[in-house]
Amino acid sequence: MADSNDIKAMKMYQHVDRVYNELNAMGYKDDGPVKIEDLWTFDQWHLLGTPALDILIKKLKLNSTHDVLDAGSGLGGSSRYLAHKTGCRALAVEMQPDVHAVAETLTRRSGLADHVEHAMGDMAELKLVNRQFDVAIAIMMLVHVGLNRKKVIENICKYVKPGGTFYVEEWVKTKDFTDHQKTIIKADGAADPDSVPTSEEYKQMFESAGLVVLEMENMTEAWTVAARERIRLFERSREKFVAIHNEETYEALGHFYKRMNALYVDRCIGGLRIIGRKKD
Repeated sequence: MADSNDIKAMKMYQHVDRVYNELNAMGYKDDGPVKIEDLWTFDQWHLLGTPALDILIKKLKLNSTHDVLDAGSGLGGSSRYLAHKTGCRALAVEMQPDVHAVAETLTRRSGLADHVEHAMGDMAELKLVNRQFDVAIAIMMLVHVGLNRKKVIENICKYVKPGGTFYVEEWVKTKDFTDHQKTIIKADGAADPDSVPTSEEYKQMFESAGLVVLEMENMTEAWTVAARERIRLFERSREKFVAIHNEETYEALGHFYKRMNALYVDRCIGGLRIIGRKKD
């Protein structure tokens, strides 16, 4: 799996302490409690944000009896949202030390530490003792693991109970990449362009790990629209963003958003939702 320094090539993962600037701008100070609803505008790093998690809750019938493994959890936004909405318990696993530290802080400050636990580690090597989960989710994390993807999927599967479910949203390769597109994927997407799977290759990986694929949904159009809208809203909020953060951070994120959008517009990268279960 790529180490945390490689992933830092992705500008979204740089200067993660900017979330504290956001909270300060809302009037939160120091280390006090925060309303979880106030985190949702910036703690969801995947394209479709909380609406995607509402779909997850509905499709998996997630409820307070479930234990969830959130693989590659970023700021922990998905775990907190699912716990807040359903009462489930979650283990949020993130490999980047600074991201992990901020995620733990946000969970504590939002009052969800009794439902959301955090662990730092590489999902390919993670060892948990006597832990099994009803549900495993991986949202925009498998793209970063390169040739270790099969090992990561197998390790996630190991911690899912027989009959348990999994939910994945991920990049897929839809056509051969040009050299320019490969450069964007590697330099801005923190991914190995030569190992990005197709939809069918993903299906084969999951099935070989002992998982039954129940549903595969092409999310490319929705992601393309969302990527374009993200740029529009970001550019419209420039003055406010720069006042809260700085010009350098604005330019870095803007560059990232535009480069990702170019891949969707070129239709070389698409989005895929995969839902399934572990064999009994």
